[in-house]
Amino acid sequence: MHQKTEWGHINCIHAQNPDNPKQSFSVGITYLLPGKGIQRHTHYGIDQFLYILDGNGTYIINGVEKRFRKGMFFYLEADTIHEIIKVIPQ
Repeated sequence: MHQKTEWGHINCIHAQNPDNPKQSFSVGITYLLPGKGIQRHTHYGIDQFLYILDGNGTYIINGVEKRFRKGMFFYLEADTIHEIIKVIPQ
């Protein structure tokens, strides 16, 4: 699935175990346009693992500002409030 937004786009891949429909996961590859961000939000009941493929910027996780750059990763437990303030291309 491909979703276009004002800040970029997301390509989502969903995989499910055919033998157990309760076992599934989704991968979203998110591209943010330079200088753009993603507003504050949460994913209720869903853990997230974020890996930065390229670029750098500022992320706010549960009110704590963190800088990110290529190669960094973050684990967000379910219901974590987060936002990306700004992405700066490298």
